[in-house]
Amino acid sequence: MLLQKTISLIVIIIIGIAINLTIIKFLLSKVYKINHNNPFVSSSFLTEVISMFLSSLMLFTKSIYAIDETFEIVYKLRLANPFFEVLKATSLYFGLNMLWFVAFYFISIPLTSIFFENTNQKIEMEKTNYTFFIIKGIILTGLVVASLSLQESVYRSFIPSISTPIFH
Repeated sequence: MLLQKTISLIVIIIIGIAINLTIIKFLLSKVYKINHNNPFVSSSFLTEVISMFLSSLMLFTKSIYAIDETFEIVYKLRLANPFFEVLKATSLYFGLNMLWFVAFYFISIPLTSIFFENTNQKIEMEKTNYTFFIIKGIILTGLVVASLSLQESVYRSFIPSISTPIFH
């Protein structure tokens, strides 16, 4: 069981990182209209990508802990189809992870305007204003760190529970 759990968690982590990178690419392509022929290779773009990736990984680690607990409980329950239960919980945690990350990304944009008034992200990217994206990354990371305990409690509410009968 330990080998099966380890291999499953490694596959889930690889798929989760790929999903996180896909979300980052999707968000950045919608904002900056990135063409495959002309990628941004500036310090400001790299700063934004790195801050988004680190924030998504912080969110993702909480979902991995919840998935690990789900594995333990599902295999202790000895259900008929444990693979389906783990897959269901994993997809739920990935969906919540994506929802949290996208929400925090869109919340961080107006919060950045507290420090930089009347700014446009595209213009700041063209001017390679990396300080704008450092502050935006700090705000995004701060939002993520502030919500980690709330996220953990939400994940715990979706973890399957073991019901034990009480005997007198």
